[in-house]
Amino acid sequence: MTPTEKFVSELCRSTFLSFWSFPNPIGKELGKELCDILVVCDPDIIIFSVKEIIVKDSGNYDIDAERWERKAINESVDQIYGAERILQFKEDILLKDKKTKLKLPKKETRNIYRVAVAFGRGERFSLKLGDFGKGFVHVFDERSIQIVLHELDTIADFIEFLKAKEDFVNKHIRHVVFSGEDYLAMYLHNRFSVPNDVDLLIMDGEYWSSFSKSEEYLKEKTENKISYIWDGLIERLTADFETQNLINIISREELEIALRFMNKERRIDRRQMSKLLMEVLDSNIEKPKVKARIISSELENSPLYVIMVRPHDDREFGRKELHLRCLVARSLNRDKNIVIGIGTDPYQKGKGHSLDLTYMNLTQWSDVQQKEAEQIKNELGYFKSPVTTRLKSNDKSTTPDG
Repeated sequence: MTPTEKFVSELCRSTFLSFWSFPNPIGKELGKELCDILVVCDPDIIIFSVKEIIVKDSGNYDIDAERWERKAINESVDQIYGAERILQFKEDILLKDKKTKLKLPKKETRNIYRVAVAFGRGERFSLKLGDFGKGFVHVFDERSIQIVLHELDTIADFIEFLKAKEDFVNKHIRHVVFSGEDYLAMYLHNRFSVPNDVDLLIMDGEYWSSFSKSEEYLKEKTENKISYIWDGLIERLTADFETQNLINIISREELEIALRFMNKERRIDRRQMSKLLMEVLDSNIEKPKVKARIISSELENSPLYVIMVRPHDDREFGRKELHLRCLVARSLNRDKNIVIGIGTDPYQKGKGHSLDLTYMNLTQWSDVQQKEAEQIKNELGYFKSPVTTRLKSNDKSTTPDG
């Protein structure tokens, strides 16, 4: 892996954590890499190709620009198309260690996104992007890829941006955009969308610079700070599992599935879920007692979350209660098949606090299970008057549902 490839790989890993990014997977021939980075998050696949090309100034701009574009962009495009062609016939792919096989999303449901990262253009050459003959390719330089991945640091947000940018370019709106980060500024300024009601759009290359200093942008960054509690929760659960500090009997496979669901959440939703978690924790400090909240998203195939806070000394009993509350929550939300329970207690000096995790795939939900869950609710009082927070997919806000 070249220093340039390593830079982008580490950037992807810091953005998507370690769940989605796989550097230098093996292609058709053993030992020959498929691409520089493969990002797999069912049903989405992102193929990255990274090139660093430095072209000396020959005195002829047109020749230099053609040479740089051919080596930095066109060769990446060829690699991406070649990787995609191989993936069309694959159910899994061999990773860099030549031992581990990564299962790919089902062919009939997978979505493929193509990303070329071209280093070395400086201020000299333009950055071409679009359909090069076999599908749309997003092209970034070293500055724009760093800014975009730092700003859209969840897999869901990054993919939504790629889809919106491709949609904008394919509308054939006449536009002049000088940098990839200007596309990002346009997207964020339009509240995670692209303009549809213009005939001509010109960005002077300073759009991102001015937008990133705006009151609107700075306010959004401030409001997002709390959302990283959710990111920390994912990291802590992973660490606790490795050190066997999770009481719940949960397999590595179940843990990975649960954490992958948690990791799919958008930044705006992580913000709301972190706020809810803190609200429940704060309300439990003065009068410690069990409190629980149900969080439901309108996004397709999203899980149902049950967040429960209990007194510090009741962890074993709380584990069992979390399990039962997850069953009751499923009975109250018949459209949700996956339930993830997160149990914790308020921080105490000298004792810290603990975390427990429950994962349930309740796709097969019978009338008998429904009656049992209703009986648990009635006899134990779990969620008799449920407080459910529904995360809206359209306006990126939350509303309580009694």
